[in-house]
Amino acid sequence: MRNSDDKYREDFDVENVFLVSDKDFIDDRVEIPFAQHTTTSALVVALLTLGLFVLQTLYLNVVRGGVFEEISFGNSENIEYINAPRGIIKDRFGEEIVGNKTGFDLVVYGSRLPKTDDELDMVIKKTSELTGMIEDDVRIFMKDVQQQRLKEAVLIHNMDMQKALVFQSITLSGVRAKERYLRNYLFPDAFASITGYVGLVTGDDLKKRKDMLGDDYVGRGGVEQYYEMMLHGKNGRRILKRNGGVGEGVVLFEPKRGGDITLTIDGELQKYMYERLEEARRTLRTDGAVGMVMDARNGEVLSLVSLPGYNPSWFLDSAHKEDIKRVFNDKLHPLFNRAISGAYSPASTIKPLVGFAALREGVITPTTIVAGHEGVLVVPNPYHADQPSFFRDWKIHGDLDVRNAIAESGNIFFYTVGGGAYGIKGLGATKIKQYWELFHLGEKTGIDLPEETAGFLPSPEWKEKTKKSVWRVGDTYNISIGQGDLLLTPIQIMRYISAIANKGFMAQPHIVKNSTRETLIPLETTRDKDERWFTIIQSGMRATVESPRGTAHLLSDIPVSIAAKTGSSQINWNTKTNALFVGFAPVEEPEIVILILIENAQSSLLNAVPVAKDVLSWYNNNRGFAGQKK
Repeated sequence: MRNSDDKYREDFDVENVFLVSDKDFIDDRVEIPFAQHTTTSALVVALLTLGLFVLQTLYLNVVRGGVFEEISFGNSENIEYINAPRGIIKDRFGEEIVGNKTGFDLVVYGSRLPKTDDELDMVIKKTSELTGMIEDDVRIFMKDVQQQRLKEAVLIHNMDMQKALVFQSITLSGVRAKERYLRNYLFPDAFASITGYVGLVTGDDLKKRKDMLGDDYVGRGGVEQYYEMMLHGKNGRRILKRNGGVGEGVVLFEPKRGGDITLTIDGELQKYMYERLEEARRTLRTDGAVGMVMDARNGEVLSLVSLPGYNPSWFLDSAHKEDIKRVFNDKLHPLFNRAISGAYSPASTIKPLVGFAALREGVITPTTIVAGHEGVLVVPNPYHADQPSFFRDWKIHGDLDVRNAIAESGNIFFYTVGGGAYGIKGLGATKIKQYWELFHLGEKTGIDLPEETAGFLPSPEWKEKTKKSVWRVGDTYNISIGQGDLLLTPIQIMRYISAIANKGFMAQPHIVKNSTRETLIPLETTRDKDERWFTIIQSGMRATVESPRGTAHLLSDIPVSIAAKTGSSQINWNTKTNALFVGFAPVEEPEIVILILIENAQSSLLNAVPVAKDVLSWYNNNRGFAGQKK
């Protein structure tokens, strides 16, 4: 007997559901078909869902696969980081100054060191035996790596190649000779003040930069430090084979070299400046020296030398530990960049600025004559008539106008126009400080090198507040000739001279070529009529070279028009003298500005001027000037 429900099951085919129409009625069976739009919607949803699954699979495996792969291997004991080469540093003509070379570091991998004391002792003894290191030193290092849970740490930097080959030929748990890129300083001593050096990262570096490794090198000083983010490449990664040798394994990410840098520096000029200054320092037995040349038209620094120097390559080699120690302990501070961080009394190099201020403020005219007073300016003492103050010149000059006062560097003239005397009111300390600020003295130049300092501009208010003493006319006399508490960096002095050369437009010093930089910055309050005053100051600086009485007459036989100013700054209670020279050429269309400073020298005439002459002659012979003498 057939069940009553069976009649509803007979001849019923699921596939037929899609074939019946909305009018199909067979016997007492009722069939309700899917509407066409419902079917289509269901298919679309199914296809979309399938498509999303496919896309997600592709995204996770192809697009993000490397990231997840890196994460999955991140905690692996067999992961090794491949240090990226740093970017190359070239001079303005494309000559390589700093490149890269391959070397080996002896690396300790904390997670791969033996866990038992006996096995660790064996590794320590073997490492000590192969490297020649003291066993206790190796033990302390490895224990420290374990305690800090470091993935890897460098035991020996730039190790000897033969020793590296030995470590490659054996299996020593947790210790490997790792091939890496090392900095190659092609002209280390001559360029150290520009390039700086690289050193291993510190804990602070690792906190700031999550992309760094424990054996990474970072810039210390110079463009290596200033452009660290550009020069530092992106490290790669590989999975090491078990017991694999150096370089063996599966590379996950290839290392990417850092960006290259082109300097504004003229490499040949830099080398000549370094050699000439080093020769002068050895001959004169002086403490230190600075030499700089800058393009007056755009602020490109063509040469920058700070002595004493050092060899950046020492910081890459464990064999030079004693050399590095000597550098850090040297009382003359070789790592200190005197060109941008040294604060010096500018001495008579400030006189062109004081002369400009006196002309512009109407304190004097171009024809005003100031008497020489036999080389001594006598200032009466209002409290004790029998105890006047004496302000002496460095020699007896006689009567001078502003042009000859600059050329001969007459102190009496600038005492008078700065502080006032014999019927001339003088600028006064406050007005002089305003002109320092007009020429951006006492502030950083913004040169693209680290650790630049701002110098110091004294004032009556500062003296009263800090020294609890009133500002006297003698203080104004001192700052009028660049002595006293006024302190400037060599780069500031050179930049201010560029404004004299360009008649009110100041060059912005920079070390790396960059087309977006400002090149000439107008002095804020300079008016059109000030060009006349700049021309007069230039003529005084020109007479410094051309006049037989000029303090830089030694340069007069160079076949190009040169404007200059010399200075001799007394320091250490007049026990030492710093010699300075600043100048620009050609006078008609200035191309370069030059500064020479020699510490603890006898005088600018005897020391700084001869060096300047040789550098200018080299430049004229090897680079040439557009506006040469006719």
